[in-house]
Amino acid sequence: MRYFLFFLVLIVTGCSGQQNTDKQSKIDTVKLFNPNGHPDNAGASDMNMFKRSIAVVQQGYALILNDKETDVEALTEVEKLIVSNKEEIKKDLFYVLMDSTTDFKRTLAVIDILTKNQVANYKVINIQKYFTPPEPVTIQTPTSVVTTYNENDSTYFSITILDKGIDVKLFGQETKLKTTNDLDTFVTAHKQDIRKIIIITTREIPDNKFKPVLEVLKKHDLYKYNLVTK
Repeated sequence: MRYFLFFLVLIVTGCSGQQNTDKQSKIDTVKLFNPNGHPDNAGASDMNMFKRSIAVVQQGYALILNDKETDVEALTEVEKLIVSNKEEIKKDLFYVLMDSTTDFKRTLAVIDILTKNQVANYKVINIQKYFTPPEPVTIQTPTSVVTTYNENDSTYFSITILDKGIDVKLFGQETKLKTTNDLDTFVTAHKQDIRKIIIITTREIPDNKFKPVLEVLKKHDLYKYNLVTK
C-alpha cells in the first residue's frame, strides 16, 4: 500500500532527529497525547494506527481512513478533512502520528482541531520511539571476593550452625545454644562487644536453619558478616 511505504520513510527519516522544545516541557504531554489512557499495544491492536490516523510530517499531513490516504499541505485542509469525516473518525480510537523531528506546534494544532470537533478518543504516537527497540542492558557477572579467616582471631563473633543447636564464640569463650531465641538473647546481652561476625555452616545445613540466624542479626541491625561453608 502507498501509505505503508510512506510510514516507512517517516520512521527512517525520523530516527536522525531530536526535539527540544521549551513549550512541550511546560505541557502535560501524557494527558494531552493520550487523554483516555489507552495502553501501548505492540501487537495487532495498535496496528490500526495505519488504518485510522493522521500523520504530521515535514511535507504536510496525511489522513488515512477506510484504507484511503489523502495528502494535504495546509492545516486548513486538515480541518476540512476532519470535519467531513468526523462521524467516521469518532467510531473508534483515532491516531495522530508524529516523530521526534515534528514541530510540537503542528501536532498541537491537529489536536486542537480534533477537540474542536468533539473527537476525544484519540492517541498521539511518536513513531520513532514506538518502533525503536530499547537499548540492550548489559548484565555483568558479580565479582567473587575471597577472604581468609583466622580461626584464632578472638575478635570475631562466630556463629556455627549445627544440625542440632548453635555454637557461638566471642573473645575465645564458646557457648552452646539450643535455639535462635537463645541466640537472640545472647546477641542482646553482648551486642556492644560484637564488631566482626562470621557464620560457619556446612553445605548440608538447610535454609530453614540458616535464615532464622540471619533474621536474628537483622533484628539487631547487624547486616555485615562473613560466611564460611565447610
